[in-house]
Amino acid sequence: MHPIADAAATLGGRFNLIFHPHDRRVYQNAFGAFRERPLELTVGLKGPDGKLWSLPFSGQAEAFPFVEQFDTLTSLRYRAVHPGLGIEFTMRLRAPFYPRDVAISTSPLYFVDLRVRRLEGFRQMECETPLNRGQIVFELSPADGVE
Repeated sequence: MHPIADAAATLGGRFNLIFHPHDRRVYQNAFGAFRERPLELTVGLKGPDGKLWSLPFSGQAEAFPFVEQFDTLTSLRYRAVHPGLGIEFTMRLRAPFYPRDVAISTSPLYFVDLRVRRLEGFRQMECETPLNRGQIVFELSPADGVE
């Protein structure tokens, strides 16, 4: 699926995040307030040379060339591939939902799972310069000029 704007929200909670890949931003919103606060979410990989590749939610880094989005009722998953580096990067964000557990199901929190996997190739593209070492980066900050 082509990445589109989508929200992650907790059941009954007022805290949500709107992931907007075309704006290269994440917006924080409290349901009912209609005031979206723009945020930069830099989540991805930094190579030994210092080059940073991320999901398309920040203007601070180069976006992965291929990104797919998968949604369920309680989660968003982004799968990013860089065939030249031979890596697949996955981020899954889950809103807690446990039937009959109101305290956890309405908590203003999300579970984030990150995974990196090596690829030999992708869609008939060969890996040109494999990334053998790197560092996972996860940074959420106010967008430039916004406090």
